[in-house]
Amino acid sequence: MSSMVSGSMSQCVGWAKSHTGPLGGLKQPRISTSPSHPPSNEIDISPSEPEGGRCSSYPSFPDSREMRIDLRLPAAMLRLHLVAVAAVAFLVPLSLCLKHAGHAQKAHQLPLSPAADGHKSSGITLNSTDVPEPLRYLIHAFDTLQGTFFSPESEDYPDAIDWTAAVIATHAVTALHTVLLSPLPHNTTSHVIDIYFPDIIGFYHSQNVGSLKNQAYDDMLWVVLGWLAAVRFLDAYRLFLPADYNWVYYSWRKDFAFRARQFYGYAEKGWDELFCGGGCIWNPNLQPYKNAITNELFIAASVQMYTTFPMEYEIVGEAGAEDHRAYLQNAEKAYRWLKGSNFTNTAGLIVDGFHISSYWKRLCDERDEQTFTYNQGVVLSGLRGLWEVTGNAEYLDDGYELVRSVVESEGKIGELVRKNVLEEHCDSWGWCNQDAQMFKGIFFHHLTAFCSPHPYAGTWNSTTEDHPAGLHEHLERCKLFFPFVAYSAAAAWSTRHAVSAVFGMWWSAPLFEKEPEFANMLLRGEVELKRDHRAVDRINGDRGRDWSAGATEAEVRLAAEGQARWDADVEGEEAVHIAGQGDLNDRFRGRTVETQSGGVGVMRAAWELGRYQQRT
Repeated sequence: MSSMVSGSMSQCVGWAKSHTGPLGGLKQPRISTSPSHPPSNEIDISPSEPEGGRCSSYPSFPDSREMRIDLRLPAAMLRLHLVAVAAVAFLVPLSLCLKHAGHAQKAHQLPLSPAADGHKSSGITLNSTDVPEPLRYLIHAFDTLQGTFFSPESEDYPDAIDWTAAVIATHAVTALHTVLLSPLPHNTTSHVIDIYFPDIIGFYHSQNVGSLKNQAYDDMLWVVLGWLAAVRFLDAYRLFLPADYNWVYYSWRKDFAFRARQFYGYAEKGWDELFCGGGCIWNPNLQPYKNAITNELFIAASVQMYTTFPMEYEIVGEAGAEDHRAYLQNAEKAYRWLKGSNFTNTAGLIVDGFHISSYWKRLCDERDEQTFTYNQGVVLSGLRGLWEVTGNAEYLDDGYELVRSVVESEGKIGELVRKNVLEEHCDSWGWCNQDAQMFKGIFFHHLTAFCSPHPYAGTWNSTTEDHPAGLHEHLERCKLFFPFVAYSAAAAWSTRHAVSAVFGMWWSAPLFEKEPEFANMLLRGEVELKRDHRAVDRINGDRGRDWSAGATEAEVRLAAEGQARWDADVEGEEAVHIAGQGDLNDRFRGRTVETQSGGVGVMRAAWELGRYQQRT
């Protein structure tokens, strides 16, 4: 809302170094990965943050047509790459603005940030100019996640539910892995690990194993992926810090591996060929439903069990013990089934799943057309692993096509991107539940895995390991997605709460808030955002005045049943007015541990993909 608050531009945070690039003298902003002090032409972190908010300027976004990239046409790849680079050069300063200066926040809404209330933190701040900028933002988001939401007393995330806690812990351990592989000095890296790895050990103790093993199969598979990520971290930790690693930490490798193996065994029972010719059932306690997420998780978990689970820990008599390739075979058959079962809509997006109309037919014939961001993401890490192990480039091609469909989905059926920023359908409506608040971070977590320069099967030593054939070409194609990642990261950063530094759910909210007509209504206090239909109409104007035309099937049903009444009265403290207090991301559940983990996921993607972008 730069037009609403004068003089705030000087308070903005910039990611990008500008330099004269090869594109006809264009100034090419880019994410800095150099640990050196930024040059004078870089917009640096302000030494002090303004009171009552931080910034009101937001990234400038190009026309969505500039993001239309066709990965299927190698001959056009160079031209399209230049378009993407030009978009970055001309229109992505990535000014990571902190919060709306015009939005006075209630201090009691959320706890203070770790830096403000004395919680443990890495010691790396937004002003640590010896640390590359995007890495600072990731570490700051991670500090806030652990310092604000992890309880040392209960050794868990008290506000999370079982499956979201498993994913949040996965974000935490992969953030540590990213720090480990970063250019930070070894002593700094060891310091960060010493602060936060005990949280991972504590979470292992507190995880609700007894409940999770009786829940849906997808809940079990999140557990598998989380502890395999912890095993990968420990393998890299011992390799990269051979003289400094803590052997007590490493001794947990076997326990983590066994937890993953235990839950893989539970989830493997979900594979069923009686209905629909294969695929995993979502929940053994409900009527058969073959959904995308459970099968994507089974693919990813199976291939990672093959690449990551230590063979010396196999238990005689269990699947995989006699033939470790059983895991790979599971991944291959599951992906064949998923790909051959009509899970994509006309926009190329993966829908939620299939119900079965008749037990006699045993067919998946009732498709749920809902699209969610995480359904487009989880399979990507599975495809990356399958390519590494088999060498079959078709797996990568399928991954490129899926990501391209997401990036270009704006205005199409099931769209998941608006203003070039990833968006859940429930974001603008403000009714995202605890599950949905996890989804975008999951998407970026698995996109990062898909485009990682580090293999799943290998030593993790980027200087000596034998990279898979075709890795360089793969990473070059992944570079085309970087503008989309950068836009989403910048938008997500702009939603952080001015006091707690917790990320909001709807990353594009500030971009809609600054539209003149809507912004004026907000400033005058005319719009009650909890359920005001005018807010919904304004925000979703580009989806049509009839909001149901752009909504998912589930949203239409809710409205028809009277459960989505946006003109209902809300009284008391629950009524949030922009001019007085709060913002679009304070509606309903507001800012939570789940939204913060999403911030960690997208900031990690920006650092990882941006780092390779600068390398070549």
